[in-house]
Amino acid sequence: MARGMKSWAMAWVAIAWLWAWPTWAAPTFGTWAVKSLFFIAKSENKNEVHYGVKIDEHCAVIGPEPVFAYWLLRERTPPAVEDLGFWEAPAYGIASQTVSGTTIRLVLRALGERPIDVRIAKGSGGCDAAPMVTIAKALARLHHVYVEVGFFGPRSLTLVGVDGAGTAVAEVITK
Repeated sequence: MARGMKSWAMAWVAIAWLWAWPTWAAPTFGTWAVKSLFFIAKSENKNEVHYGVKIDEHCAVIGPEPVFAYWLLRERTPPAVEDLGFWEAPAYGIASQTVSGTTIRLVLRALGERPIDVRIAKGSGGCDAAPMVTIAKALARLHHVYVEVGFFGPRSLTLVGVDGAGTAVAEVITK
């Protein structure tokens, strides 16, 4: 009986490892991907979650879910990149994304009440992807979100960006 239970336990460990293994891999960036639209930084360490978008050489989005999230591990030397892990996706993952022409409506799990419109455009220097969101009642290009982490989860989120006039804007959202 003990031997049978040991075999079952080992089988479940193997299944769990195989299921979670792809989340440990480094993300792959396409030739034309915009690697960082914006990022989330947190108070507990220097690591950041970055959000990128897959586009082609004509600045068209690739696929129905072109926005992806990954870790930039700044606490490593040299810094490294990794996909979000299974346990991290509920906090930092993408709740939904909808493509409509050159705009992607993005909803993050952390900012569910505040959708981000990623606008893709072709410029003289190549492709531009602008993550636009309302910050302090103004439409702004999102630069980053700073999470003040407390003992029981996030205490506050600070959205930081630049409005249409080029002025830095920030808004603190308390949880």
